Amino acid sequence: MNDLEELAARYLVNEDEDTTAPVKKEPPRAERVSRTPPARTISSPTEKETSPRIQTREVYIPVSSFKQQEPEDDFEDFDEEPVRKPKKVKKVKPKKQKKAKKAPTPDYYDDDYAEVAVKKPNHVGRFFLCLFTLLLMLIITIASVCLVISYGPSPTIRNICVLSAKQASATKWVPGLFLSEKTIQDIMDASNSVNTDVVAIDDIITEEEDDEWSNAVDGMKLIFRQEPNYKAYVLLIKDPSRVNLGISSDNFAGATAGMRIFEIADKYKCVAAINGGEFADPGGQGTGAQPIGLTYSQGKCVWGSSTGGTFIGFDKDNNLVCVEGLSKAKADEMGIRDGCCFMYKNVIIERDGDNVKLNYADDNLGIAQKTAIGQRADGTVIMIVTDGRSAESVGATRNDMIDLMVEYGAVTAGSLDGGSSSMLYYRDYWDAYKIDKNGLDEYQQQGLVNRYKAFTKPRRIPTYFIVMPRDES
Repeated sequence: MNDLEELAARYLVNEDEDTTAPVKKEPPRAERVSRTPPARTISSPTEKETSPRIQTREVYIPVSSFKQQEPEDDFEDFDEEPVRKPKKVKKVKPKKQKKAKKAPTPDYYDDDYAEVAVKKPNHVGRFFLCLFTLLLMLIITIASVCLVISYGPSPTIRNICVLSAKQASATKWVPGLFLSEKTIQDIMDASNSVNTDVVAIDDIITEEEDDEWSNAVDGMKLIFRQEPNYKAYVLLIKDPSRVNLGISSDNFAGATAGMRIFEIADKYKCVAAINGGEFADPGGQGTGAQPIGLTYSQGKCVWGSSTGGTFIGFDKDNNLVCVEGLSKAKADEMGIRDGCCFMYKNVIIERDGDNVKLNYADDNLGIAQKTAIGQRADGTVIMIVTDGRSAESVGATRNDMIDLMVEYGAVTAGSLDGGSSSMLYYRDYWDAYKIDKNGLDEYQQQGLVNRYKAFTKPRRIPTYFIVMPRDES
């Protein structure tokens, strides 16, 4: 039975049937039968007449209405519900998920969020930030200290710092950052002011003890001194003829660099040496190629035509000469054999007949490494080098060097280049004086007696006072 027949049968109404009676729920389609009664077999005419007449009426439903109407959901007589084609679901390719990073441990909470993620700290950035902060604080501290020293209540401390800075080539410019040029010049002029003490030569001459040279090694004595503010190394050489001036080049005009003290010792095969005269040293970066001022070596003038300051050297009679403003003509007349120059007003002790002048400078308070050379009345040469710029040896002053020279009997003496140029060399001194070599630093194990307090290797300089081996003949 097609759909039209099924609907037609459904809408056929039996007139004899009580339409008010409740409509019985029709069984499912599989159990339903056609409303048209099945054909009955009439066995007799009587039965045909007595059977009630079943009247039917036909209801015509336009076909078009079936096409327009949709079956309602409450029609239960359909054996199947209309099948709706499922919509095609577009397959979405799942995106490749990135590997989830491990969430950092939150370090604080607030009202809006239970947890707040914290970025991984940048250790490199923090390191440089701390370093920059430290350097900035250090600069501010140093500047503050310098300002307090420059304009504080103690002019003495100010003068000490200015003069100490001026004695080192690398720090000559520092005072100009805080003080005017006039103030600096006034301090320098005051330091050059000499107050001379005159004493009789008999008060300076020390009586030679019989056993003074009994423990000497190769005609020399090395003495270690520890003073309150500095450490000093004193070398006494009995024979002054052994002291010469060693030079780094035989042709200073074409020289490009000086020699280190170990190199000069190898060149001359000397047993001891100290640094000599002045040389150009701009910003502490000079190469020591040429000396400044008149320079003699082994009786020959090797540089200069006139003095560049205080001339310090020996004549042919082995006497120490310390004079200001010596010309070449005068030097030749005096018979100078070895010597060099170091700035002006560096004659610290001079002999004047039967008297000795001690040229103290009470306002010259600069402390640093110092080098000086002197001579006794008997000819003994005195070489003194002091340490500086360290806790155990801050440094010596000009007056300290004078007092040391007087203590060892000097009647003539002059100051040589100081600061990082101050060096005393003594070949194999650890064996001569029973010193544990393992306790010495790198340069001392090469023959340097004092401690070198610079950030570079020992300076290259043009001139040295050297001690030649003793003539056994």
